[in-house]
Amino acid sequence: MIVRLFRSSLEKAGVKSMDAVGHPFDPSRHLAVAQVDSPGGQDNVVVEEIQKGYLLEGRVLRAAMVKVSRASSPAVERGAVAEGAAE
Repeated sequence: MIVRLFRSSLEKAGVKSMDAVGHPFDPSRHLAVAQVDSPGGQDNVVVEEIQKGYLLEGRVLRAAMVKVSRASSPAVERGAVAEGAAE
């Protein structure tokens, strides 16, 4: 009950949470804490939100902490594995 009242008070003051997952990485709104390989996927897309971000009247109050995708090709990964096995 108290949390609900607190959130409604923040919304009345103009504070809104950001949706980050699935959106392109924006350094002015997101803080990247990790990169995740995504073979065949898109590059620089938010794949996981670690901490929610908030906006105050359209300006960033707190940036969202996120994990960002990094496109990788399967051929590059196989080459890295083959080089590691040769050593």
